[in-house]
Amino acid sequence: MLEWMAKRMRAHENQGPVRLWLASLLFRYFPGQLTCGEFEAFLCDYAEGALTAQQREVFERHMRMCPMCEVSLRSYLRVVEMGKKVCESEDRAIPDDVPEDLVRAIVAARSAHTAR
Repeated sequence: MLEWMAKRMRAHENQGPVRLWLASLLFRYFPGQLTCGEFEAFLCDYAEGALTAQQREVFERHMRMCPMCEVSLRSYLRVVEMGKKVCESEDRAIPDDVPEDLVRAIVAARSAHTAR
């Protein structure tokens, strides 16, 4: 996964400053485009399939033009996948590739939810 991210970051660097500048102008000043911040705000809805067809099209257009956001989406989906693995069963062993910080956060969230 880290190798893939590094490759995408290198691809981002090789796009050239003019193309990146034009993409940033497009995202900021043309109607119907998402900024990177707005892209981040839609990650959960996109992953859950809760966007309308038009919203999904705009989201995916931004992702095609912005490798940083593509990496962000893939990272988000990976975290969701790992969280689901951890929560499948309380008796199941935690996979080795799940970060300890994520496990602690999930345990804390489950404890807070149970206390309600």
